Amino acid sequence: MGDDSTMVAPVTVDGQVLFRLRGTSALPAWFRAREVRQRIVALADNTEQDPAAITVETIGDGVALVANEETLVIFYPPDAELEQVSLQLLATSSMRRVIHAVGDYREMRAPERLLRNTGILLGISLLAALLYRAITALFGWLNRLVERRLKGQLEQIEQASHRVINSRQIWGWLGGILRGLRTLMLFLLVLVWLETALGLYPWTRPLAVDIFRLILDPLKEMSAGLVASLPDLAFLAVLVVVIRFFLRVIHTFFARVDRGWIRLETFDRDLALPTYRIVRVVVIVFGLVIAYPYIPGSDSEAFKGMSIFFGVILSIGSSSFIANIIAGY
Repeated sequence: MGDDSTMVAPVTVDGQVLFRLRGTSALPAWFRAREVRQRIVALADNTEQDPAAITVETIGDGVALVANEETLVIFYPPDAELEQVSLQLLATSSMRRVIHAVGDYREMRAPERLLRNTGILLGISLLAALLYRAITALFGWLNRLVERRLKGQLEQIEQASHRVINSRQIWGWLGGILRGLRTLMLFLLVLVWLETALGLYPWTRPLAVDIFRLILDPLKEMSAGLVASLPDLAFLAVLVVVIRFFLRVIHTFFARVDRGWIRLETFDRDLALPTYRIVRVVVIVFGLVIAYPYIPGSDSEAFKGMSIFFGVILSIGSSSFIANIIAGY
């Protein structure tokens, strides 16, 4: 069995699929489709020929579309089997599509149509620019509104928690969410503008047909993987919050020991910060051990190889690493 381009290929004109053709190893489908497309385009370029003059004729085992005694395409039984219709019905329906495609081909290249589409392009570009400014202004207003409503409350929460909760960090998260939403809306705006603009001209219409597929298909794959990983990601998010909160509590405790606010009889205050750094590493390593099975892709060979590599690097530099931690570097 050959590859898909050898066995089946579509015949397209300006991004519009007219029909599909089967191929063989000796005559690949992509080669048949390219030759047929060139004949149809040649017919469309010759404005003196009427596409309505295309006829259906039987030639040997196949049925052909003929225009002014020139064969455009010959359909064979395997082509009809591909569409699960009779050979005659395939030829008749394909003839209608070819006639329509030739008419569209000529209309899209008419000077008055190109001039009108250029005007439309200027109009949608102006509209896109206005929407861009509107979206930017909207999120600027939302950012100021959230800051005015929540910033004071976040500072009060930070003071009430004895700075265990960092208001700047929470504000950074909120700002990141707003920036992400703004970026998403601007991306969709640019995508819609680009698809519309490319679709206005026949030379770029195939790109307009494929642009959403080219961009959205990878996003669909990533979103499917993300949805499948949501339980693990939720666990990791909760784990990160818990670890960060625990580290902040530990930091607050040892910082107060270092300043003399908390006195421990058998513990020298000068050892508070070095001890904190060691405890922090232990907590982080403990968190990584817990998180490892829940990290997406952790069971892949590449991920395991990276883990071994970093483990070797850490082992080689472990003595100096621990010394630097204690010293505060």
